[in-house]
Amino acid sequence: MNLKKHRTTLKLLSGSIFFATILLLAFMVVKSGYFFEFDIDELYHANTAYLIAQGYSPFKDFFLPYSPLFHVSLIPLFTQFGFTLETIQWTRLVMIALFAVRVVTAAVLVRMLFGTLAAILFVPLLLLDPLTEYSSMQIRPDNLMLTVYVVGVWLLTKGLLQKKKYLAFLSGILLGLAILLSIKIAPSMGVILLILTGLRFKYTFTGLRELWLGCILPIAIFCIYYSAKGLLSPMITNLLFDARLINEALKYPVPMGNFYRPSDATTYGLSFKPALFQYLWSLPLLSFAGVYATFQEFDFSFLKFSKKRTIGIILSISLVAQWLSLFFVRSVFIQYYLPVTYLFAIFAAVAVAKIIHTVQIHKFVYTATLLFFSIIYMYLLIPSLQANSERAKRSGAEQKMAITAIWNYVPETSAVYPGVLFRPLAYPVPYGFTFYDLPQSIFSRYEPVQNYLKKNDVQYLNIDGKPWALPDETVVQYINAHYAQDKEYPLFWKQK
Repeated sequence: MNLKKHRTTLKLLSGSIFFATILLLAFMVVKSGYFFEFDIDELYHANTAYLIAQGYSPFKDFFLPYSPLFHVSLIPLFTQFGFTLETIQWTRLVMIALFAVRVVTAAVLVRMLFGTLAAILFVPLLLLDPLTEYSSMQIRPDNLMLTVYVVGVWLLTKGLLQKKKYLAFLSGILLGLAILLSIKIAPSMGVILLILTGLRFKYTFTGLRELWLGCILPIAIFCIYYSAKGLLSPMITNLLFDARLINEALKYPVPMGNFYRPSDATTYGLSFKPALFQYLWSLPLLSFAGVYATFQEFDFSFLKFSKKRTIGIILSISLVAQWLSLFFVRSVFIQYYLPVTYLFAIFAAVAVAKIIHTVQIHKFVYTATLLFFSIIYMYLLIPSLQANSERAKRSGAEQKMAITAIWNYVPETSAVYPGVLFRPLAYPVPYGFTFYDLPQSIFSRYEPVQNYLKKNDVQYLNIDGKPWALPDETVVQYINAHYAQDKEYPLFWKQK
């Protein structure tokens, strides 16, 4: 009796320690996500919200290869608190909230499909991932997209299992919004819609029609809105063709696997941390073991049809499709991994849970397996906590001082070429882009630079050290004739 009591006490104690470490890890991940210095993409997206709030029209007044839905969603926060660095920092809190919703919803989804143990394991497996730690709380449309998508998949699963059409319809709306926010989710969404539609010929899925209607509705409204503004063609061109064109034309592409280098302090938080490097490479392998286990349990004869297992299979196929799609992208930036990493964590959790359930009947092997996984967990946890602590210290103080200095120099109402954060538009290619980012075919749509300098009465130029801002000799001649470098602040040129 005492032995049984001691075992129960030991289980409670070990379980409490495990959950305490998850809370500590979550705290450190959120801390690093909040304090880590701003990426240029984050400043670009904040500036895009500023331009729209100032009345500039995307696809007409300035070039935008993203859906403006994300940027419009940021405007209320900036309108309330001002377009400042502090508000950008507070926007990180919104991204952290989205990340929390995403993690909790995904855990609930995993519990519905694969059981409680897999759901519990999913959380630390995701939080330990360096790519997730780095980009999941940045100010990017990808993070809003992925949250909307995960909630949509959860609602779809509930709708299919409970045979509720309204849940399928709501799910469709969210999935439609997700692909409007970022087309990067297209492989996963395509797998879900195509497989469910294909299975309809053999099995009845309540709500499939409502799912499709829900998906089409936000996309149709979006297209009708821009059609009414006479911007349907440039909108489609910017979102569907130019985004791909830019990626293909980048002067310095980011190859697949670039963030899997062992000494990348930006990705890992610390240089030369082999545990994090090993985990980053092991997670996909473990996840594909989970995919194999999911397929192994599925009855492909459909003699015992199970909606839960079917949805699990669909998710596993969406992982493979989403991962394979990265090989067809010339420049794989870190945000491209976001729709993949959470699926890696889900199916890695499925694999580990499968191992634990399999050995449960053998007490010694079961205990040894738990001890083995506990050692591995601590081996990964300690450097992850250290890395997140170091990343939180990189708050970008110099970056913020430089931006503040520019704001003190340039009046709020003055446009700057080629662009400054939270200042009026001088040229249709806004702040955040460089000329070597974009193919010449995009610039050919616009008038020569000097025409915009005249039209917008641009008083300030920020061209020092930016030869790409001088696309041809005529621009150089115009600038030399009408502007002079400021001797007190040589970073800028002022109109004569």
